[in-house]
Amino acid sequence: QPINEGITEITPFIDVLEVRKEKIVFKESNLQPVLNSILELPGIREAIFISKIIEKSKDYKHVVIDTWPSFSFLNFLFFPDELSTLLNKIANLDQCNELKQTEFYEKMMKINSVIEKSEIVQNSSFILVCVPEGFSLEEISLMIDQLNLYDISIDNLVINQILQRKSECVNCNAIIIRQEQVLKKLRKLNLRKIEIDFIPEGIKGLEQLKKFSKEFL
Repeated sequence: QPINEGITEITPFIDVLEVRKEKIVFKESNLQPVLNSILELPGIREAIFISKIIEKSKDYKHVVIDTWPSFSFLNFLFFPDELSTLLNKIANLDQCNELKQTEFYEKMMKINSVIEKSEIVQNSSFILVCVPEGFSLEEISLMIDQLNLYDISIDNLVINQILQRKSECVNCNAIIIRQEQVLKKLRKLNLRKIEIDFIPEGIKGLEQLKKFSKEFL
């Protein structure tokens, strides 16, 4: 698809999050724990947002989601399995008939169906982004282990904000030395590395973005 300046806004806390659990009252008091079990499933927020993105992007071959593979996001990858198990249990319980008639239950069924049909785990690939700092190295190593555990493809590692020795600034050179130590470790990772120099003015506007994107080719 051609690059344009149009923005599609995804409104936060839409749909299912508008169904506040404190506003749902059941005649059967034992249904409240069932509702809580759904609302407390790890990855539920990510599932809501990404199901919306999937619905709006059916005409696109590739969809880029700017996110970080946090533990919440990684939990989302197994969310359909966990939710399906829970919804199947609810469907087989006569005492949950009241819950099955709610808008909330219908939305959860729809979200689960959208994510399952998209086969997002099988079709996803992560491009990891880090900076040459110790804390970032630790996070990247952990994320690689987690993504490998879920059998998620990792094609590239972008190492951003690399300083170059062009300054007489003592503090800057001290940072550069520290960065070089981390870079040695990052370069040993079995991934395609894309190294990006520090850009003080940042990337602003479409033309700069097009120029910057050539770094990734």
